[in-house]
Amino acid sequence: MKTIVASEIVGTYADGSPKILPRHEVEVLCTECLDPVSAVEEATGVCTSCGKPWTASQSVAVHVTSTPLSGTVRI
Repeated sequence: MKTIVASEIVGTYADGSPKILPRHEVEVLCTECLDPVSAVEEATGVCTSCGKPWTASQSVAVHVTSTPLSGTVRI
């Protein structure tokens, strides 16, 4: 199962710049064979790829980009 959470602005810092929760993905994998766990496998507790009872392992991907500076930059 893969859960995708979209990025969002969750507030601002003291200088007025935005606090951004980055886009991220969490995928549940079978610990034995690293195959993604489906809804059926989650319900039965048995991996359809390797046939063993699975215990959850997670793969997490965080998508991060820089935000441009706003205002005037003094050198």
